[in-house]
Amino acid sequence: MLVTSVLARALERRIMTIESIALSTRIGINKFSYFFLVGLGVLLGINAAGVDLTALTVLTGAVGLGLGSDCSPSPAISSAASCC
Repeated sequence: MLVTSVLARALERRIMTIESIALSTRIGINKFSYFFLVGLGVLLGINAAGVDLTALTVLTGAVGLGLGSDCSPSPAISSAASCC
């Protein structure tokens, strides 16, 4: 985890020095690369600890399904909103 965080910060410093890319694009690239590298470090750490990653895929699939169904509007809510 520490290695990925240090690597992400070094990449951030390098990307921020590129003047040919817009500032907002550089910030977006930095945020994506930081979270990607830290997430990768967490997964590699979990794998190195001996946790089976297939159990994690089932758990994240269930969480994604719950969030996806929670974020989509139900027909009752959308019909109630359209009548007003």
